[in-house]
Amino acid sequence: MAIDYTKINEIDAKDPAFNTYLTSLVEASYQNSSTSQKALTLVPEEKLQEQTTRFITLRNRKALSYLTSQGVPESNLRIETMKPELLNTYTGKNQYKINLVLPGDEQTPQE
Repeated sequence: MAIDYTKINEIDAKDPAFNTYLTSLVEASYQNSSTSQKALTLVPEEKLQEQTTRFITLRNRKALSYLTSQGVPESNLRIETMKPELLNTYTGKNQYKINLVLPGDEQTPQE
């Protein structure tokens, strides 16, 4: 049976029927948790980390590939990803920092 991603994308996380269904799947200790927290309890932590690492690696490769295809030398690029334990503090905003180092620039790496 194939996954119908169109139907999945149509699901409204605030739909009471969806929340009732989700609540029926989680342990009693998570019954009053947020929708996101309930969903996270359904997938083993190891699997989440594996998928997160895979997606981050893919995203970094695509960013590097795009920038180098636009003529930016790879030696002038540094792609760093937030530590996995900090990803849980996601605020809903995508955050990217792009430093472009041109010949003659003196730049100190920032943490």
